[in-house]
Amino acid sequence: MARDNYEITASAVETTSTPYNFPFSVARDFQADALEWLHNGDNPAAAMVAPTGSGKTAVFSQIAAECVSTLIVYPTNALLNQQQTVLAESDPDITAKVVTADTLDKHGHARTEELRNIMQSRRYDAVLTNPDILQAVLQGMYLGSGQEFQIFDAFDAVIYDEFHYYDPLAASGILMQLDVFAEKTANKLLLSSATPDESFIQYVADTLETPVTRISASYTDPTQHPHGQFRYETTCIRHSDQLSGYTENRIESFHTVANLLNNRLDTADDTSNPRAAVIFNSAAVSNHFHTFLTEEYPAVAAVAEKDNGYDTDSAHELADEFFILNTTSKGEVGLHFDLDLLIMETPATGYQFIQRFGRAGRESPATVHVFGTGEVGWPEEITYEEFVEHVYETFETPLVDQQRLSDLLGLRAALAVKTREDDAAFSNPVMYDLFESKPEYDRWRGFCEAVDEELHAERGFLEESPDSAVMDVLEVLDATFEGVQSLRGETLQCALAYPRGEETVATSYDLVSALQQYSVKATAGETVVVGGESEGVVVEYPGVGVCEAGSQRELDEQIVEVVDAEIRSGDWSSVAVREELVRRAATILPWTSVLSPVSVQAGTWGFTVGEDGSVEYSR
Repeated sequence: MARDNYEITASAVETTSTPYNFPFSVARDFQADALEWLHNGDNPAAAMVAPTGSGKTAVFSQIAAECVSTLIVYPTNALLNQQQTVLAESDPDITAKVVTADTLDKHGHARTEELRNIMQSRRYDAVLTNPDILQAVLQGMYLGSGQEFQIFDAFDAVIYDEFHYYDPLAASGILMQLDVFAEKTANKLLLSSATPDESFIQYVADTLETPVTRISASYTDPTQHPHGQFRYETTCIRHSDQLSGYTENRIESFHTVANLLNNRLDTADDTSNPRAAVIFNSAAVSNHFHTFLTEEYPAVAAVAEKDNGYDTDSAHELADEFFILNTTSKGEVGLHFDLDLLIMETPATGYQFIQRFGRAGRESPATVHVFGTGEVGWPEEITYEEFVEHVYETFETPLVDQQRLSDLLGLRAALAVKTREDDAAFSNPVMYDLFESKPEYDRWRGFCEAVDEELHAERGFLEESPDSAVMDVLEVLDATFEGVQSLRGETLQCALAYPRGEETVATSYDLVSALQQYSVKATAGETVVVGGESEGVVVEYPGVGVCEAGSQRELDEQIVEVVDAEIRSGDWSSVAVREELVRRAATILPWTSVLSPVSVQAGTWGFTVGEDGSVEYSR
């Protein structure tokens, strides 16, 4: 009989002394090593790997305290805003400034100057931002004549937190940023993560030619190093039931989860602070669960709050007091609550599994229920270090495809230069220094130029034109170029109103993703009101045609199938674009992330997309 319960023992990291300033009486081994690197390290970069809750933020705080100006880059705005509070609690003397698209007021050239003035002011010990802004500067989305690049000169130390977080497209942008920082004057560059991909670090060291010091925590018994304890005893309970999937199965699982939460609520003396959380793979399923609680378990819903991707652009704010958090991957990184009950859906990778699991048991013993997991065959009692190793062995843990990263990095760099050259006002010699040395730059620069020339070529009356299959492929590739330049690609943002418990909340969200989970109920001005079960979605892409699918992966597969057929049927001898690079581009591009739809249909509702990205609907 398969075992469903596993006991993970408490864990600590080794502690030691340090000759450098530190706010605690003893330092954990990786903290001491990080301070040694900061003061005496020969390598410009370091990769600090330490488990969730073990004290990485204390290192950031000390770096910010000792350097004149430190830039800390977080993968999400939710984590960024939370960490501003954590830094202030760690050291009240640290002045920190948050910089996101929402904190900048100006537009055009004035917006670029606003950003540059903040970054270069050195009025703040730490500037906290996201990588999307940095990528937009590199790719020419901030208007300027080269002065915008000065923000990469403005800091003595640069820290990237949770650097494992990004998919290949975004990771290529992170690498582009790291390379620019390494080439500029940043004295120290720190990469921090709880779940590292060694191949990513190796890429930085080898391909980007930036020597990296490895810093890692050493696990130990808490009885030997009590000041190093970062985890308490945790019971892991495995459930084969899925929290996503068909409605009837999902509802049955919802009842199981709700009863677990209700049982925890019955034992609570205080419901003003979060002690339980549910982490879903999908924001839409998270929304469905919140509505389910409101209808079926009102006592649980009364002390539950929801914070997922749908809520990001809404006016709703988390309540000051709540007991249960309903979230998604948005909450698996940087969630700082004393959770003693965690209910999580099995994520796609081992990295995410460790991140989610690490949210509980940080300050007190905990129970973690994992849904959607098959038989794992782990020992009945296991140390946390062994548990981490088993997770990586059990669940998919993909390594970085270094050649794909190089190609995406080269394509990004080529488009960054081409964007500025197409507008001579923003062409600047600095950009060549920044981008021409990037891996694979030369061949992707030639590719971008050739695609552009073929699409805009003026051919004589008797001059033979390329066949339609070739031109269709080139038009599709050209349509992806704008999406490639954004850090995470593009989404078809639309004003939505969606159910949130008993209320309907207005937000902005990707229309295709929303309609894969909801049906359209009505429209109100420019807002699409959604709710209930999805009626299916049909998406039309430029040069590809109509695709019908229930998930992003299925859409990707259909786009690849169409593009591949066009490539194989085309006569590439008639154009200057190399067929080899066309095939490579088709392989490395995350199509649904970089190709925007021209129309979407869901049930009886149709949506068309204007050239400016606006969405019009009809029925």
